[in-house]
Amino acid sequence: MSKITLEPNQSGAGTFSIQSPDSNSNRVLTLPDTEGTFVSADSNNNLSLDSIKLPERADNPLNASDGTLYYNTSDARPRIQVNGEFFDIINLRDGSTPATAARSGKELLLQGINVSGEYYIKPLGYNGDPILCYVDMETDGGGWVLCGVYFNGSGFAMSNFTGGRDESEVKNFPTSFPNRSKLLNRDFVNALMYQSGDASLTNFSYLSICGTSSGGYILANIRMQGDARTSTFDYFKAVYSTQDLNNNADIKTLTDTSTNSSNDYVGKIITTSYSNYTDGRTNLSNGFHYIPDDTTDGGQWLFRENDDDIPATAYPGSSNVPSAYFIG
Repeated sequence: MSKITLEPNQSGAGTFSIQSPDSNSNRVLTLPDTEGTFVSADSNNNLSLDSIKLPERADNPLNASDGTLYYNTSDARPRIQVNGEFFDIINLRDGSTPATAARSGKELLLQGINVSGEYYIKPLGYNGDPILCYVDMETDGGGWVLCGVYFNGSGFAMSNFTGGRDESEVKNFPTSFPNRSKLLNRDFVNALMYQSGDASLTNFSYLSICGTSSGGYILANIRMQGDARTSTFDYFKAVYSTQDLNNNADIKTLTDTSTNSSNDYVGKIITTSYSNYTDGRTNLSNGFHYIPDDTTDGGQWLFRENDDDIPATAYPGSSNVPSAYFIG
């Protein structure tokens, strides 16, 4: 076992005390199995802990004293008691400012932040500045970061905009049409999906919404399979080169032909089961058709390059939902 030493400071005038609690219960202090200083103080005598695991429980402890810390497992937040009342400890990645940018919508959800809106996002492994994004917290489990919105545009090809297009405006169109297609950049999208392989920050999934030729809309959840969850897979490219998703992803969908509302999809849950994705178009002579790419019927894509349009404008019966994709 490791040796335990107490080293007094011979020049010090104060007394260091270790006190036992006023209780018959046993207490054990286990130090982390890492090298270095465990507790240190700065010049203002503020203590800092280099590594400590808080006790876990589902509710506030009774008869606790001020300064008591614990991790609340019900809402995944650390709490501290001050003046007899417990408060959540502010998370430094709540997305409220560029300095506190969240890694993903999933990270926000795990902190108990579940209101759809605009949040600063900087994925793990992304070297650029945080981007103010729209995050959908209601649809199919929530935690979806809006990454691309599409509209008619002659000659538009997503492959020409790997650096993004009108990035600051993407967040404005979760339920309406932009004046032209707008995209977040490829490095951001790829980092947002992959998150350096940290599954606590990503579900490795796309969520796409678009109209259909048969009327209404299709909401699709496309989840990458394990072998395609790599740093080398180009998730940005797969949005338009759907053949890359064949046998690399699973898909589940919801279709609704009864509405023309632009925001009807918001809050919907896809209850069907996942199945292997094999709908990616391999004949690309006429240009790319984007996800989900005619999964259950024709005319199901975010944008088609051969006609430079979206389903909502191409088909009279299509719903007025936007053509958009999210990552979560």
